[in-house]
Amino acid sequence: MRLLFSFLLFAALSPAQVVISQIYGGGGNSGATLKNDFIELFNRGTAPASVEGWSVQYASATGETWQVTPLTGSIAPGGYYLVQESAGAGGTTALPAADASGGIAMSATAGKVALTNSPAALAGATPTGAVELVSYTLSNTTAYLRQAGGCKDGFSTGAPSPRNSASPANDCSAVPPTAIPVAIHDIQGPGDKSPLDGKNVVTSGVVTGRRSNAFWIQAPESEYDDDPNTSEGLYIYTQNAPPAEAMIGNLVRVTGLISEYAPSADPTSPTLTEMTGPVVELLSAGQPLPPPIRLTRNGPREALEGMRVSVPSLIAISPTGGSFNDTNGTSTSNGVFFGVLPGTPRPVREAGLSIADPSVPDAPVFDGNPERLRVDSRGQVGTQALEVTSGATIANISGPLDYAFRTYTIVPDANTKPEVAGLVSAQPAPKAAANEFSVASFNMQRMVGSGVTQPRLDKAALAIKTILNTPDILAVQEVGDLKILEALASRLGYTAYLEEGNDVGGIDVGFLVNEARVKVLNVVQQAKDTTYTDPNTGRPATLFDRPPLFLEASVGGYPVTVVANHLLSLLDQADLRVRAKKQAQAQWLANQFLLKKAWNLILAGDFNSYPYSDGYVDALGIIKGVGGVPLAWSLDDALPREQGYTYVFDGNAQALDHIIVNASARNRWTRTLTAHMNADFPESYRGDANRPERTSDHDVPVAYFSSVPLDLTPASVVNAATQLTGPVAPGEIVTITGTGFTEAAKVLFDGKAAEVFGISTSQVSATVPYGIGAAGTAELQVQFDAARSAKTTLSLAPYAPGIFTLNRTGGGPGAILNQDYSINSAQKPAAKGSVVMIYATGDGILPMLLSPLQQVYVTIGGYEAEVKFYGPAPGFVSGAVQVNAKIPEEAPSGTALPVQLTFGRSSSNLGVTMAVR
Repeated sequence: MRLLFSFLLFAALSPAQVVISQIYGGGGNSGATLKNDFIELFNRGTAPASVEGWSVQYASATGETWQVTPLTGSIAPGGYYLVQESAGAGGTTALPAADASGGIAMSATAGKVALTNSPAALAGATPTGAVELVSYTLSNTTAYLRQAGGCKDGFSTGAPSPRNSASPANDCSAVPPTAIPVAIHDIQGPGDKSPLDGKNVVTSGVVTGRRSNAFWIQAPESEYDDDPNTSEGLYIYTQNAPPAEAMIGNLVRVTGLISEYAPSADPTSPTLTEMTGPVVELLSAGQPLPPPIRLTRNGPREALEGMRVSVPSLIAISPTGGSFNDTNGTSTSNGVFFGVLPGTPRPVREAGLSIADPSVPDAPVFDGNPERLRVDSRGQVGTQALEVTSGATIANISGPLDYAFRTYTIVPDANTKPEVAGLVSAQPAPKAAANEFSVASFNMQRMVGSGVTQPRLDKAALAIKTILNTPDILAVQEVGDLKILEALASRLGYTAYLEEGNDVGGIDVGFLVNEARVKVLNVVQQAKDTTYTDPNTGRPATLFDRPPLFLEASVGGYPVTVVANHLLSLLDQADLRVRAKKQAQAQWLANQFLLKKAWNLILAGDFNSYPYSDGYVDALGIIKGVGGVPLAWSLDDALPREQGYTYVFDGNAQALDHIIVNASARNRWTRTLTAHMNADFPESYRGDANRPERTSDHDVPVAYFSSVPLDLTPASVVNAATQLTGPVAPGEIVTITGTGFTEAAKVLFDGKAAEVFGISTSQVSATVPYGIGAAGTAELQVQFDAARSAKTTLSLAPYAPGIFTLNRTGGGPGAILNQDYSINSAQKPAAKGSVVMIYATGDGILPMLLSPLQQVYVTIGGYEAEVKFYGPAPGFVSGAVQVNAKIPEEAPSGTALPVQLTFGRSSSNLGVTMAVR
């Protein structure tokens, strides 16, 4: 755990030497009190120590270039030596008088500091020849402090407290506190934390495993207690290589400080109980190792922390991980993978925050999928990394149970190698059929700069050709420039399109297009200069680091617009700026569906968003219009959860890459899938240009669409209020059923476009244009793109009155409001003499008459009502009319009085009722 979080000392010192005792890089930064960065040295010996001609040196966390500050003079025994470095713009307090000064601007968060006995600059990321080399991870307000004021090995974080040569001496020869003799199970206790936290103890056990900077001990089986909630194993952190006494199988006595360790990078993490600063004594060698305890699906984990455990069979839910260096295009395996016991469904990332955040107190928190087990296959000295794919079966795993990255971790024994079977390979996506075209999205993982070697381009081309089957339109993300994309396109017969954006890391979005099947009409970048308001500063800031790229094209005569996207990452979600920016990006994309409703719009890319809210921003929900009128659909929603993922993080499958379509494109959508060719394969595959897997860390969603004209066939036409067939009238709202309708469909009466609304794939509502005439016939057609349905001949009439009903069947209670605007019903009857509002359609030629009230009649309960108003219904679609009528005093009372409306000489649907009291 400490190694992975970079709390690592690379070299050992004898107690009499000068050591680094404190590191601070936040001087002058936001929130800092001190003005300067500093490095503090300490002489833990009993005689003065000269540092004349020595130096302290600094490099970034992953850097290979070292900055040097020379040292002079000497350090008294038990004395400190303060090296002042660069000042920041903030801070209020100066350092104590420095013993040496330099101008190095150290990182406040992560870096490396070396102490050397030479003024010559070191070289390389992990150089040799340093007296001491320390990596740190901190913040603006924390320092890295050696234990016991520098007397003991091991670092912890705390408030910076610089000491110089004038500070009081620290005598390391003082007798340490008397160690309490205890059993291991007493150290562990029955709870999550040790009851002896902070105590100096002595205990004994058999060494069961060794790391490069720690080892495990476990009590002999005969010494176990009867409490199943207490562990019999303990992690001993030595900081440097464990001593020779701590060989596997040795029974040892250890004396040291008990602490609960949580990495400073994740201070709210559950802790690991450990002993630090140990003194190790050999009691006997060649002892049998305690037998491992078999893990079960629902069995305890905390009660086995530090003990040997076994898993007869484990199903990998992630590949073996590692690190990728995009500068040179190389990768390194770390031997870590995740698995679940057989019979456990594959864990997926679910909705909610990763960790509870008080700034969003009502947000759900993702449980982290505790069924996962982490395996650190090369965690012990002398072990080799197991290279596995997701889905592989690993048999006979045994070793100490560690805790790292909020996950219980098995560190396999050094003397037994687990068996791996069932490695999988990537399966090709289907090629688009002759009557289809395909759209895919591929995050290529920083294909930028010198790391884009010829083998890397060859490998990417192999994956696109053999696994993706050369999609017709491929949206790409994280490509450095057009030249790189053109080099890839030349291997595949594609045409490349890319525009430079705003990303400080130089990554952009682009397209690879098969122009043998796709006619490109236009490619344009949008929103490059669009801004949003940064809530942290109140000032405008750039909205898109990678602005959307719009590709307007035609496939088989079908016009389509595909948008390549790469939204803000999931990092730093707690920052209000990040939340506001991500929400504004999502809203901008949602507006494209509003502004371009008639387009056949396809959004493809890495949205860095789950299919549900991450607890901070529901970006996909905003884009799709969830919670209001749906504007768009994410096609991966149609896939089972075990298929739709595109990324695997810490063993959790998650969907970050999506293809989102509007109604028009959705009606042409034929199928979708995710090409799992990267996220399930180990980092070690990346260097093999002869296999397509692991060209990136993202999988690729692929969607297929029909490229032939749709079958636009009107089957029936009914009055939207009465649900009856018959002659249609100008201004009548009609419902047309059939097949192949889309949001972009047009409805034509004698070639005149009608107002269209309420579209689905099998139904569309429209208002018959008022100007088509009132007698004879009209030709109905439905049109989409260049395709038109066959003509349907309809008879015309001057009027086709229909009263809308609450149940939308043409009969029963009418859509009628009482005088107080309540809905008329048996529970809310209208009073005699009051005015009610009746909603209808089919008024025909009345709007063109000079005295329309003379042609409108209403009867209620068989009695004629006085018409007080007739006209278009305010706020409704064209063709909806409102008739206000006064209920006759002589009308009977009842809950279902018949209501009828007459326009001209035509009466409305029978069976419509209202309630009168």
